[in-house]
Amino acid sequence: MKNAFSLVELAIVMVILGLLVGGVLAGQALVRNAELRSIITDADRFQTGITSFNEKYGYLPGDLPTATAYWNKDNARCPSDSGSNAAPGTCNGNGDGSISIFIENYRAWQHLALAGLVEGSYTGFVTPPTNTTEPAAGKDIPKAKFKNGNWQLANLDQNIIANYEMGF
Repeated sequence: MKNAFSLVELAIVMVILGLLVGGVLAGQALVRNAELRSIITDADRFQTGITSFNEKYGYLPGDLPTATAYWNKDNARCPSDSGSNAAPGTCNGNGDGSISIFIENYRAWQHLALAGLVEGSYTGFVTPPTNTTEPAAGKDIPKAKFKNGNWQLANLDQNIIANYEMGF
């Protein structure tokens, strides 16, 4: 009596291994597709939030000149603004109809969050200490659910879109 696998047994093992590998690859594809769908979902949600903010307050988020009347004043960053200094605190925009780069674009995420139109809590500025103008994802701007991505604002006028950026 020989102790070896027959061709049929070997074929069955190969089929099982093939099914396992195929299942793992299919599972990975499902996860990647879900991550990619989350980008579209987030972009739609942010666009809806920006539109809703504009309809409710009459200004784009970050550009609202009376933001401190709604959410108090961040005295450390905008002492010249009117309003009481209390948490959570924000700064007013200049109300010019666009979102200024490096000032109002970070504040826009904070205004959206304070208005309850996006999830999270954002600082409204680039968090120190830093030697760059790169915002911290999840703290200064929304962190994406896909890889090392984050969300920033682009086309900073009445046709604002949320822009996904991947960091590696």
